[in-house]
Amino acid sequence: RYARALYMAASEQGQTDRVGAELKEVSRAIFSDDSIRAFFCSPTVAAAEKQKVLGGSLSARLHEVTKNALYVLIDSGRFVNLPELVAALE
Repeated sequence: RYARALYMAASEQGQTDRVGAELKEVSRAIFSDDSIRAFFCSPTVAAAEKQKVLGGSLSARLHEVTKNALYVLIDSGRFVNLPELVAALE
């Protein structure tokens, strides 16, 4: 469901390759470090705090569709599923 909506949003702007590459890179960076992964996947860390960290460190470099997808995953408590989302887009 998330992958389909994300693909549609990216393709409407002609940015499917860029968004896919950005999500893959973010996923690799976060899930390759146990402490960073624990922070973003923790249900005890507020979504606003996760968005603040993510937005501050990457916001200027990411396409708006990429940022929105990451924020939706954070808000819905499904950030742990980012690698599966990336795989579905490949």
